[in-house]
Amino acid sequence: MMVKYQGQIDVMSSPALYHRSISLTRDNRVNKEHERALKNFLIEMRKKNFDEIKLSTYRAAAKLVFVQTTTSLNLVDIYNVIEAFRENGLNTLDHTAEIDEPRLECIIASIYYSLYKRLPSKTDIDVEKCIAILTQWIMHAYDRDGIKKIRVLSVKTALSTLCEGRLVDKLRYVYTQISESNGILNVAKLDNYLRDLLTLPCAVGEEPNFGYSEDILESFIKPTGVLERTHTKLDEFLEAFLNEQTNGVLYWLHMLHKICKASEVEHLIQCKGCGIKSFLGLRYKCLHCYNYHFCQDCFWREKVSGGHKRDHDMREYTTWNKSDKGSTVRNKLLCSPSPTSPRLPDYPKEPEPNKMLDMSNIVPPLPCEPCSPSSTLPRSPKVRNSESQHSTLSKGSSNFSAFLDRQDEEHSLIKMYAQRLAACALNNNSLQTESRSLPLNTSAEQKLIITSLEEKNKFLLHQINQLKAEHEETINNAQQLGCDPNLLTELRVLRLRKDELEMRMSALQETRRELMVQLEGLMKLLKNNQINSPRIVPRVSDEPRPSIVSLTSNTSSTLMRGVNGEVKEAFGKSGAKEVSDQMGDDLQADLLAAVEEVASAMTTVVTEIRADGTPFQEYDEQQINVDVVVAVSSAKNTVSNTEVTVY
Repeated sequence: MMVKYQGQIDVMSSPALYHRSISLTRDNRVNKEHERALKNFLIEMRKKNFDEIKLSTYRAAAKLVFVQTTTSLNLVDIYNVIEAFRENGLNTLDHTAEIDEPRLECIIASIYYSLYKRLPSKTDIDVEKCIAILTQWIMHAYDRDGIKKIRVLSVKTALSTLCEGRLVDKLRYVYTQISESNGILNVAKLDNYLRDLLTLPCAVGEEPNFGYSEDILESFIKPTGVLERTHTKLDEFLEAFLNEQTNGVLYWLHMLHKICKASEVEHLIQCKGCGIKSFLGLRYKCLHCYNYHFCQDCFWREKVSGGHKRDHDMREYTTWNKSDKGSTVRNKLLCSPSPTSPRLPDYPKEPEPNKMLDMSNIVPPLPCEPCSPSSTLPRSPKVRNSESQHSTLSKGSSNFSAFLDRQDEEHSLIKMYAQRLAACALNNNSLQTESRSLPLNTSAEQKLIITSLEEKNKFLLHQINQLKAEHEETINNAQQLGCDPNLLTELRVLRLRKDELEMRMSALQETRRELMVQLEGLMKLLKNNQINSPRIVPRVSDEPRPSIVSLTSNTSSTLMRGVNGEVKEAFGKSGAKEVSDQMGDDLQADLLAAVEEVASAMTTVVTEIRADGTPFQEYDEQQINVDVVVAVSSAKNTVSNTEVTVY
């Protein structure tokens, strides 16, 4: 649907307010149309198969570029967006204030109607569709609670990020919204801005990769980041956000502006992935394969052909220089230029008229030589004497002498010029020989320098290869030590042995505890019997008394139970018949034997613990020996001092 209200809008003072009044009069129908437009927009985005892009940074940026181009925000400059905010009064509201959906639609409508007035007649956009899609998409992104209201900072962040313009200009405007009146950054406002900024990739399904978390703000603040918490200024803020290496959560933002910058750049070269002759956007060149280029769609989806592999290094280009190929060929052809001969000045073949020079004042006279023409000058009187003898030549004698003088002067000048030219020729020859010898000497010195540099290069390469070999050998040895199956098996066996020894130690400790408890019970029984009942009456039974069960080191608990049973049998209930004194002596001897067996069992426990080689962690070996000795001595004294009478 194209702009239907253009004729009416021209007479209105505010096209956005007019659009809002029209929307309010047909609220139900407009809402349904807006929801239908957003649904169709999401279906169209799904058909673009952006999810096939492997890298999340390119995927998020490509989806946001699709939102930007579909809503024609790429035609709106950042300064026009700021002007729309001012016209709608957002500059007077606090960043935490909330606006409803109709007011958001009014703001967006003012942006598009201003754009429609500035566009040339050939460019035509569907204003109503753009307003509907952008309004519903922003509400869908920021109104997660369904209250039909969003914050002012969210609106400013979304529109200023998705519009056209340099990233530095957008960040300058953002800084004016999140800083204090003194120009210092407000950390709380920065946190809200980061939350709203990262909502954009989350709105296109990239929340797992670029979702907001509480640690993101701390990654920008020192010590982990580059910003100060209390006195960060504009330059530091721009440096942190314009640097791609500062924080990984902003990779998509830089890629978004890079794609927008290269969207109109045409690369006149064939893509090896899809075969297209020329393409727009980003260009990727393989650094391993010769003359291998990719368009952005093929590179993002990791298409390969020929000998190219996915792990090859690629270089990204945002521009195209048509003379790159020609200049490269020209540079290759001119890599070794031929030496140029020195040019001589061009002298005229004949002197120019009216420019004759009087050389008599310039060239000094030379002394006359015997063979020079000046030696003939004394002959002139002879000629004149001979002429005087002939009357017919008397009139022309003066003219002839003047002619001879002028001719002699010309000859002398010619002679001097010839000598000067000969001297100049000798000088030129000497200069040429020197100039020829200089390149020879220079070339020889250059060859010596090149030879020395090549030797140094060979020496350095040898050292590098030697260091690489040593490093690889060290790595191989470390890998062999870490991955040797024999060592792993031995380590596993040692661990099992350690577990067995720990279990055995626990069992021996428990056995010791039981032996000590039973020994203490035996001693208490003997003492109580001595104090309370000096006469001990056995059980009434006609059967003979069973013998004491012998103890071994392997059945310590059974031993103590047998000892306890013998004691109970020996010291039974009263009312039995008296036995002979011999039985009392035997009973005392049996008790002493039982004590000896307990001591032997405890000694065996200590010996086995020492033989296993396991360190004592929860108890002390010396303390065990002391306890055993004290217990045995006490038991022997008690049994020896006990007067046993058997009835």
